[in-house]
Amino acid sequence: MIEVNNQLRKRMIKDMGIQLIATVKITATPDLYKIVDILNKNLKYDDLMFGLAKDEEDPNLMVFSIYRT
Repeated sequence: MIEVNNQLRKRMIKDMGIQLIATVKITATPDLYKIVDILNKNLKYDDLMFGLAKDEEDPNLMVFSIYRT
């Protein structure tokens, strides 16, 4: 199921013309979304987008992603 979800997400990103630049797994913290929010608000005109998701395998980790739009 995890592999299917990852394949679907990658296909959706490709269809939207969004390029994945990098991902990193980091320890989950309550305020992490604030960093992603401010990055998205301030760098959207530079064609960058940032994402944050729960890691599918470890609930203590988050996946931080950088995209070019």
